[in-house]
Amino acid sequence: MLDDLRSDVADAVIAWHSDRLHRSPRELEEFIDVCEGAGVAVETVKAGPVDLSTPAGRAVARTLGAWARYESEHKAERNRRKALELAQAGKISGGGPRPFGFERDRMTIREPEAEMIREWVRRVLAGEPVRSLARDLNSRGIRSSTGKQWSAQTLKRTLVSGRISGQRDHHPQSHTGNKRPLVGEIVADAVWPAIISKEDTARLRALLMDPGRRLTPATPRRCLLTGILRCGRCGAAMCGRPREDGRMRYVCNKLPGNNYCGKIYVLAQSADEYVTRMVKVALDSPEFVEAVRAKGGNKGDEAVLQQMSTNQRKLEELAEDYATDVITRKEWLRARELLEARLEAARKRLSTNSRAAALERLSGDSVDFGEVWDGLSLPLRRAVISALLDRIVVHPGVRGRNTFDPQRLQPIWRA
Repeated sequence: MLDDLRSDVADAVIAWHSDRLHRSPRELEEFIDVCEGAGVAVETVKAGPVDLSTPAGRAVARTLGAWARYESEHKAERNRRKALELAQAGKISGGGPRPFGFERDRMTIREPEAEMIREWVRRVLAGEPVRSLARDLNSRGIRSSTGKQWSAQTLKRTLVSGRISGQRDHHPQSHTGNKRPLVGEIVADAVWPAIISKEDTARLRALLMDPGRRLTPATPRRCLLTGILRCGRCGAAMCGRPREDGRMRYVCNKLPGNNYCGKIYVLAQSADEYVTRMVKVALDSPEFVEAVRAKGGNKGDEAVLQQMSTNQRKLEELAEDYATDVITRKEWLRARELLEARLEAARKRLSTNSRAAALERLSGDSVDFGEVWDGLSLPLRRAVISALLDRIVVHPGVRGRNTFDPQRLQPIWRA
């Protein structure tokens, strides 16, 4: 419209009311400049003519604009209060697409989708990357509630939502129009039933929202032991690289800017087969599996979750104390640093404890470990190996020996 007025395509503006034209003083000033310069007439249905050619008319327009801005902000504030009130009561607010796992009433569980969500939670807590899981769902033709393919971000948003554990999370509406955060604050139990447990939601949030968590590369890993094998000379994580004949090998990958030695390598196929046999032997020992599960299991998780809740509440109280001048900024910073350190330690504890979940699919007296292993995806196989082994050190080979030497691989077990 402004472009048309500037170029004389139009010479008048008709609006329902002046507040339908603009509610920002900044926009109003630009509109005044354009209309004044082009001699444009402005008429409204409800408020009559708006004379921008005189100082008095412009003053009236600015006054009306200020009141329109006030009404807009006041309405937004009422909406924010109402949204918080509904959230604290655990009720539904707003519309939007049907949540995956629920019917259109947003209350009734759609059981086939709910079972899928439970499977996703087990796989992610077992160590499968969200990006890998999204690729698997799309390849199987499983779509979101809107019929679209899953992205890693959409799937992550579903998994960390309090909704699927029967909890109401609240995303405070921003005054500045900033992007909505991925995770809302859980403020109440919801009026709808849960698909997974509250503890699993806390574990998922601790795992997936860890600030130190690295994003999974867009290109899926092709090698079983990437990052698990460590160079016996410099300790660097080894990665898969093809030889000139196309055969894969794990190498200490020296690059500009890193301190890797670049002198250790081992054929990937031979190393994969040897480590797989070693892992299957370990899984055949119930005592060893139980020892790993006990060492990295979720015992004490409830206490950790309670500590996280307590520290989060203290952070909120701390912010309120600073806002009301009960404490100084220096005291606030010192206390906040301590509480955030405790929260970070608790998140790492939950994330580490989730490692033992990778063994759940391989537990039970009647389980054929070999058969189950063969049915696992590459990310889950990696997760099982990481649950059993802290790392595998690859020592230098014997000069002149061209065959695979298993003695070069030193496993560092978790139990």
